[in-house]
Amino acid sequence: MKARIPADVEMADRIFAGLTIRQLAVAGLNLAVLWSCYYLTAPRLPLVLTLALCAPIAAVGLAVVWVQPSGLPAERFLLFALRHALSPKKMTPQSDPLPPKSRSRSKEAAPLTLPLRRVFDDGTLDLGPDGVAIVARCSSLNLGLRSEAVQAALVAGFARLLNSLDGPMQFLIRAERVDAVQLLARLEQRARCLPNAQLRRVAADYARFIDSLTSGKDMLRHSAMLSIRQPHSDPGAVRGLRQRMDETGSLLRQFGVHLHPMDGAEASHTIRQSTDPSSPFNPRCGPGGVVRGSKC
Repeated sequence: MKARIPADVEMADRIFAGLTIRQLAVAGLNLAVLWSCYYLTAPRLPLVLTLALCAPIAAVGLAVVWVQPSGLPAERFLLFALRHALSPKKMTPQSDPLPPKSRSRSKEAAPLTLPLRRVFDDGTLDLGPDGVAIVARCSSLNLGLRSEAVQAALVAGFARLLNSLDGPMQFLIRAERVDAVQLLARLEQRARCLPNAQLRRVAADYARFIDSLTSGKDMLRHSAMLSIRQPHSDPGAVRGLRQRMDETGSLLRQFGVHLHPMDGAEASHTIRQSTDPSSPFNPRCGPGGVVRGSKC
C-alpha cells in the first residue's frame, strides 16, 4: 500500500480566498487601522490628504499579507533582519582574548558561547539541558554513477532510515581546506627511500603534479558527518545513543555508506576547526568551550 505525502507538510492551511489565518488576521488589523485613520482625518482634512495618509498604511498591510521573502512571513523576515543588524558580526571562543578595540560589548566582536559543555573521551558530547550527542564521519556515495534501479533502491533504503527515526538526527556536509605541504613533504621523503630509480622518478613526477595543482589555489575537500542527539541526559541516554548509532550504521551500510564514530580528541578537534579554522587545536578551551572530561 502506497500513500502520497505532500512535500511541504508544514504548509499553513488556506482558510478563505486562498489566505491563511495569519494573512486574514493581518488584513483585518490593517483594515481596522485604515478605517480608524479615515474616520479621524476625513472630517478635518481634504479627501486627497486623507487618501495620502491612508495609502502608506494600506501598502504596508498588503506587503505584510502577500510578500514572503525567502518563504518567510514578512514580519518574521523583518524581525530576523533587525536581529541580524543588531547582533555582533564577529565572535570568538570565550577562551580566546578579544581584540583590544573590542573588549567593550559592541557590535564589532563578542564572545562565542557554544551549547557544548564537555567532550568525553569516548566522543560523547554533553550539551547540558539539550541532552547528549555523538558525531560520526560518513563515507561518500556517488548516486549519479549508479543505474536507475540502483538509485531507486538507495533512495528507498534512505527512506527506511528516515522512517525509523525516533530522535533528532543531522547530516552535515563541510568543505575544508587541504594543506598539501605535509603531503608533498611525505611524498618527497618516501620517493627518496624507494629502492628503484624508475619508481623514484615516478614518485617525483607525481609530487610535482600535486604541487602544480595546489600552487596558487585553495584546495578543498568535502567531508560528511552525522550527528545523533538524545534530548535528555539521564544515565541511560548514552547507552541509548550508542544503540541508535549502531542501528543507523547498519541501515547505512546496506547502501554502501559506512560510519566512523569520533572519539573525544577527534570530536574536539572538529568542533574547534568549525569555530576557528585558522587557530591551533587546544583540547581545553576554558569555561563554556570544549572541555575534555572523563568517560561516562
